[in-house]
Amino acid sequence: MDEIKSCLPQEPNLRRDLARSLRSNFLAMGDKKSADIFLNIEIQANEELSKSILLSRTQYFKENYDLIDRIWEGLRYIASRLSGLIWGYGYRVDRLLMSFVFITIICSLATYFLGINFIVDPDTSPRSLSFGESILSAFSGTISVSVLSVIPTSLLGKLILLAESFFGTIFLALLAATFYRRITR
Repeated sequence: MDEIKSCLPQEPNLRRDLARSLRSNFLAMGDKKSADIFLNIEIQANEELSKSILLSRTQYFKENYDLIDRIWEGLRYIASRLSGLIWGYGYRVDRLLMSFVFITIICSLATYFLGINFIVDPDTSPRSLSFGESILSAFSGTISVSVLSVIPTSLLGKLILLAESFFGTIFLALLAATFYRRITR
């Protein structure tokens, strides 16, 4: 494996294409671990190519890519980096779980520090949530399980609960897809 990686070309477009071909070959042989290694190499080479096009430091890139191409490649580069940061390109469970926890904490901090009033069972008068309640509410909101029955009294509170539910659904779907990918190895 190390011998193959050390022989890959330095040019990002050639390295990307060869890594893609090697990944396909390893998948066909049933070696998912090696395929993931070459998927990572392919993604890194693609990001490197996009960055090179965006910056256009060499004469080749200056002559072959106009400003619009460079902007599109810059957007592709940013989207790819965000994809890796947020959900680990769809194959890193640890990155996905960290993003899930991060979103949950952000929502709970927003509920706590903005002092949004909620009607909490069995109380009938609106009040702000304690820090523990806001974390419990955000976590239960993201996974759509009602552990703590809270009803927001303001539009901002309703929007935060809606965002928690939306992101929770997205993250659970991505987590299921990532686990499925891992299980089918």
